[in-house]
Amino acid sequence: MEKSKIFDYLQKQDKEVLIELLDNIYDDMSFKQKDEIFGDIIENTTLLAGAECEDLLVEIEVFHKLSFEQRYYSPFSINSKNCRYIPEATNEWIYKISNFLIWSVQLTELGQHKCAVECFEKLYELIYAVDSGEEIIFADECGSWMITADEKIYNKAFITSLSKTKESDEEFINSVMPLIKDDTYESFNYKTVLEIATKTQKELLEKEIEKQNIRIRGN
Repeated sequence: MEKSKIFDYLQKQDKEVLIELLDNIYDDMSFKQKDEIFGDIIENTTLLAGAECEDLLVEIEVFHKLSFEQRYYSPFSINSKNCRYIPEATNEWIYKISNFLIWSVQLTELGQHKCAVECFEKLYELIYAVDSGEEIIFADECGSWMITADEKIYNKAFITSLSKTKESDEEFINSVMPLIKDDTYESFNYKTVLEIATKTQKELLEKEIEKQNIRIRGN
């Protein structure tokens, strides 16, 4: 009854009234709620080339700094009753890094490769830190698997922008090796590099894979 009355009322309101209502409740929502409700909207919000590129990089640099200062690290005593609880600070970190990755992908799509690489490098440093157990976020079980952005999409964008910005073949291959090492199960990143790489880069890649004894699925 209550829900139907509320929606009957909302359907009769002007757009300005609905926007004001959203504005009033947005800041009181949890980060998990924001992601569930506005996630698709954020994914389809296109960055403008130029000014917003620099603004995004500044925001990511601040986020990167706060992360290593444990701004989002909220430990608690875990027991059998609360082991599934995710602190709001952890949800906030997941929400922010997911959106930053989505917007960095858009930089690649806009051809802003230098800025995209700078953004991705900061974000991947955090991803590697979380997966190596550094105290960035807290939960009974946590890792980069919690990120809601599509890993295949942002990995491919990062690889693409690296290929457009690295000055030498060796530098490009060295830059993509951590991505290949982290993806030995599907080898998606390896296949992506092969799609982009030149003949010389492919030869260097295979030598480095053999040297580091990295398992490639299907090889």
